[in-house]
Amino acid sequence: MRNHLYTCLLIVFISLYTGSNAKTRSSFDQMLMSRDGSAKRKPSEETVDKEELNKSYLEIVGAISTGLEAAVSECKHQFRWDLWNCPLTATSVVKATTNNRAAKEVAFLQAITAAGVMYSVTKSCSRPDNKLCGCGEGGNFHYASGTGQPNSDISQAVKSHNERAGHKFVKRTMRTLCKCHGVTGSCQMRTCWKQLAGFREIGDKLKKRYKRIKDLRHMRGFMQYSNKVQHPRLTKISKQDLVHFQDSPNFCETDNSIGYLGTHGRECLRLEKGASGKNLTKFERQSCRRLCRDCGHRVGKHVQEETYDCDCEFKWCCSVDCKRCTRNVTRYYCK
Repeated sequence: MRNHLYTCLLIVFISLYTGSNAKTRSSFDQMLMSRDGSAKRKPSEETVDKEELNKSYLEIVGAISTGLEAAVSECKHQFRWDLWNCPLTATSVVKATTNNRAAKEVAFLQAITAAGVMYSVTKSCSRPDNKLCGCGEGGNFHYASGTGQPNSDISQAVKSHNERAGHKFVKRTMRTLCKCHGVTGSCQMRTCWKQLAGFREIGDKLKKRYKRIKDLRHMRGFMQYSNKVQHPRLTKISKQDLVHFQDSPNFCETDNSIGYLGTHGRECLRLEKGASGKNLTKFERQSCRRLCRDCGHRVGKHVQEETYDCDCEFKWCCSVDCKRCTRNVTRYYCK
């Protein structure tokens, strides 16, 4: 399965480079040639460069795969108590974002996958031994985010907008870190660099945007089946906003066309009698009602025995010894 994913990513990567976007290819060629300022090399140098480029190329393809996996993992975390719980894999998420569906869940997928790939590729490009993408301050964002062209239909325009929103949040969450040099406390000279935030922070911000997603059907002059190349309505929306123009399916029911199994059998959270619930948000506390009762299911209770580490002691040097204890854990499911 993983080899299949790498093959797909390889095809996507080659098509990006050899596609119709001449400007992208030109920039890409110049980027590779500008490593030493000249395209002319001795045979031995060309062999070394090819080997280094091939190694870096595989690293970038691997970074794309890692980025997709990170995006799917974050999507599952963000929607774990929603009706739709992101039932996807790294191999299926690409198809899910390019199937011309324009529901709000697809908008989030488009943004989080674009952010995940950019995040991972930027980390790979920031390594000094990566010869495929020369890096400026904080990583080569121009290369990582790519270049967009005007789209001939609204579905593609929406997809591009949501992907750019994902890119924006990767950039906006970067932090500038500095280190002082010189006499203690004087900081006469500083070295500063950009550092990527944790991907969870990016996921949290995109989930907040998802909750305030813009429905284009509520905008004046919206036409779903438009042949116009430019879509002025998208220019009136913030670059960080997510947008959609279709209703979501009924996620209470099984829908094989989108690979969704409904909410039957899903776990939900319920407060035990006498529990304070301080560790649960209101959204989490209402998960049994949302996932089960509102979808016509009953809430089932299951008690299971769980083993965990307890009475741990630190021993010099350097280990931690723990006992194994058991406890009963109550879980709730839709049935």
